[in-house]
Amino acid sequence: MKTLFILNGLVVGVGASRADNVIISSEIDGTVALDVDGNSPVTVGWHYAVVDDVPVFTAPITVAPTVTPIHFKMLWTSQERVAIKTLRATDAIVDDFMGLVNDPQLTEVVMALESVQNAIWYTLAGLAAAQVIAPEDIAVRHAAISSGVLQ
Repeated sequence: MKTLFILNGLVVGVGASRADNVIISSEIDGTVALDVDGNSPVTVGWHYAVVDDVPVFTAPITVAPTVTPIHFKMLWTSQERVAIKTLRATDAIVDDFMGLVNDPQLTEVVMALESVQNAIWYTLAGLAAAQVIAPEDIAVRHAAISSGVLQ
């Protein structure tokens, strides 16, 4: 069995446990947990809907791009970048991720990596908690950032 964490119709996290009576939770506020078969191919980025009372998952159509670190930073708005600097002082996960992005040895950010996607979701949740973005805008901002298209 594995647990999917869904936010606004999108799978934003996956957890699994081999032990009985273990509860898995998400670090992303507002997610809904859904247990599926452990062999299910569904993972982060898949879309979720309920059709005729049956959960339906669809794989993402596009492949996330690979971008340079500066390009990645420019995918965030100015207000988000300023708030991320503040978050880094109090949130070790945001600090760790942005530290990696700022590493001079890094030449590209592979947006398709689950760790990158999870870090984007986590950072957006932190921005929502800090009231920089509205919680209902998290999925929209995630899609925009993950697209790699500068706005």
